[in-house]
This record gives sequence, C-alpha cells and structure tokens, in this order.
Amino acid sequence: MKWIFVAAFLLTGIYHGVGLVNPALTEPATALRHVIFLVINLIGAGILVKAKGRGLYLLFPLILQQIWSHAEYGRQVWVEQQRLDWASLIVIVGMPILGVYIVRVNQKRLQEERQKT
Repeated sequence: MKWIFVAAFLLTGIYHGVGLVNPALTEPATALRHVIFLVINLIGAGILVKAKGRGLYLLFPLILQQIWSHAEYGRQVWVEQQRLDWASLIVIVGMPILGVYIVRVNQKRLQEERQKT
C-alpha cells in the first residue's frame, strides 16, 4: 500500500511540474503554487519512503490542508462551471485513506513492540 501512496505523491509532483511548463494542461494555479506543491509532493513521497512509525504523522497537516482546499475548490468548480474536478475528488477520497493507512501502520508497530516485551 505504501508504494501506491508514494506513486500518487510522485504523479502529483509530475502534475505540478507539467503545470509549470504548460499551465493550460492543469487546473488554474500560479507558478509559485505549482513549485510549492511540486516540492511538497517530493517531500511527501520521501517521508513515506523513509519515515517509520510516528514519523508518518508528519503528513497529517498536509492531509487536512488538502482535504479542506480540494473540497472548497471542487465545490467552487461544481457551482461555477457545472463540472466535476476529478483531481479534487481523488484527493478528497485518497487523503483520508492515507490517514487511515498511517494510523494502521502505527497501530501495527505498537502491537509488535508490545509483543517483543
């Protein structure tokens, strides 16, 4: 499961990289926003690869921010343009799954530590 999330972060980083090169291919955003989220996505992938246990909780602020931001943007697109923003839908569904994954990884780690003692 971890590698699915790593791939998702990397693909999202690529999406923001494409937005820098050709903004017409992505949802409207400033170049600075694309750079910020390109970096954030690379860091997020790195955290998933390197962090163990509680270190994964470093992603929780991002999870909350992304759910909030994409819920609002997705609603705005729906109201103003009468279309579904697929990226927002994927984020709104995927980020809570990532959060559950992180909690489960930590629960498993705690169980293993208790069994060792």
